[in-house]
Amino acid sequence: TNIANRRWFDERLKEEWKRMRREKSDLSLLLFDVDNFKEFNDNHGHIAGDECLKEIARLIAAKSKRPADFAARYGGDEFALILPNTSSHGAKHIAEQLRMEVQGLELSCVTSQDSIQTSLSIGIGTLRPNEAISIEQLLTAADNALYEAKSCGRNCISLYKADSKPVR
Repeated sequence: TNIANRRWFDERLKEEWKRMRREKSDLSLLLFDVDNFKEFNDNHGHIAGDECLKEIARLIAAKSKRPADFAARYGGDEFALILPNTSSHGAKHIAEQLRMEVQGLELSCVTSQDSIQTSLSIGIGTLRPNEAISIEQLLTAADNALYEAKSCGRNCISLYKADSKPVR
C-alpha cells in the first residue's frame, strides 16, 4: 500500500504519546475499516482488491499534511492515522473529508443480489496523554469508536465519547 506497516505504526504511536505527554497536548487516533472490502475482493479479484487498498491508503496518506502526522496500514483492510496536536473536532473534520473522498471513488461490486459500495467506517479516539492514562486507552477508545461506526450501518464516523452518536 506504500504506507507504513503495523510495526512502524506501533513505534510512532509510542513516540507521539510521549511527546504529547511532555507538551500536554491532544493526540488523536483515527482507525479506518474498509466497508464491504471482502465482497469487492471476492468479486473483482485480489489484484483489484490490492489496487483498491492502495488507492484508499493514498488518500489517507495525503491527509498527513504535517510532519508528525502518520498514516499506516493497521492490518488487513484497516488503516490508522496518528494526528498529534489535534483535537477531537479537528480529527472529526479530517475523518469526514476522507469518508467523503473514499465514497467519491465509487468502488463497488455487483453481486447476484445487488450492488455493494465500498466505503470507510472510522473510529476516532482523542486523549491528552498524562500519568493517569495509558496508550492502550487511546487504542481502545479508537477501536470502540470504530466498532460503533460499523454497528451503526457503516460509512460513518464515531468519536469515542459516552454521549456521542455516529455521523454520516
